[in-house]
Amino acid sequence: MQQDLYCYVVEKPAMTDKLKVLSVGSVFAEAIQRIHTGESVSTMFT
Repeated sequence: MQQDLYCYVVEKPAMTDKLKVLSVGSVFAEAIQRIHTGESVSTMFT
């Protein structure tokens, strides 16, 4: 199975002290896995 990975690079000039770039890939992966196996997604956020 081939996996396509997408990465967006934020260049330093575009960054400011008011913004923080966070990686949410692991959260999406966990949610997709739970949906696939019939587990609750809401328990991830309690």
